[in-house]
Amino acid sequence: MRLARCRAVAPALLAVALLLAAQRAPVHAQDACGDIANQIAAEEQTLEQLQLQAVPWLQQAGSSGPAVAGELVTAAAQGQTPILTPPLADVDGATAAQIGAEMAEVASEADKQDGTAFARTLVQRIPDWQAALTPLQPLAAYSTNLDVLLSSGQSLTQVSTQAQAALGLRDNLSQSLAACQSANSQTPALGCGLTYFGLDRSTPQPTLKSAIPALPSGATPGDEWTDATSYATSDGSTVDSDDTYTCTGDGATKVGRTATQTFPDGSTTQWGERDYVGTLWPRSIAPGASWMWQAVQYFGSPDTPADEETWKVTVHDAQREPLNLPQGKFEAIQLHMEEDIVGADSATQHVSWDEWYAQPQP
Repeated sequence: MRLARCRAVAPALLAVALLLAAQRAPVHAQDACGDIANQIAAEEQTLEQLQLQAVPWLQQAGSSGPAVAGELVTAAAQGQTPILTPPLADVDGATAAQIGAEMAEVASEADKQDGTAFARTLVQRIPDWQAALTPLQPLAAYSTNLDVLLSSGQSLTQVSTQAQAALGLRDNLSQSLAACQSANSQTPALGCGLTYFGLDRSTPQPTLKSAIPALPSGATPGDEWTDATSYATSDGSTVDSDDTYTCTGDGATKVGRTATQTFPDGSTTQWGERDYVGTLWPRSIAPGASWMWQAVQYFGSPDTPADEETWKVTVHDAQREPLNLPQGKFEAIQLHMEEDIVGADSATQHVSWDEWYAQPQP
């Protein structure tokens, strides 16, 4: 916990952006839920491999599509085949160019998506592409670029078939994970693809907790939730806050906070947080990882704040140690945060704190 401009106590947050050294690792829990999480991680790795296979085909289609029209127009003008007239050459060439452009667009967005999100996009687009390209197949002999476009489409269809199967299995496993975690409430939720838990070391026997407050079991990219809390501060006031989080392709991030603070005399003030940059909670934390994040805390109305400050934080994986808990074996991860709080007048305060997490071990 740290004091935010002496107006409210703002919880210290693990937030991750510009991840420098993260890697995805399977969960090795010794319970059924951990086994399911491992299977989900395996399917997600398969989807990432399929993404790597699909992108070059999409890029190749994007390059060849625009050149089809010229080749078909030439073939029609030379009378190479009675099935191709100049007007038809124009129409079919425009279709090839459109499909090529759509495939190129999907390729350009691939680096912004994880394998799962990319696979959903590909599976959704393939049927329309197939329907548009099938009538052009008889003309492949008269256009080298059309032949390349059709070949790319066939390869993408094969990738899509594999991706659809992996997506179906992953989604079924996600439902099973949610049911398993609900039936085993003593184990905190593992959602958003996270492979670790939060760790409460305030008591002699450390206890597991969700890495993110109110994390829903089996949450997937695009899911969003709000955690409502109320707590008292040292000056006797009460803070009622709503913190909103969302799953991303890389893990989870915080969307923001809205808070109302009520003082002992009955007066109130508003404040909150916004403009979080990057992924706050990565799917896994690599040994020795170091990264940075930043956000803005405002005071007053979010539309016309009376004051603002920017949080600039460096996070470092400080140490790890073995940990035995009733749920099994874990590796405790100590993250050390160094924060600069930069005010609107550029004045800077410096604070630091530690947070603990627990990675299941075999």
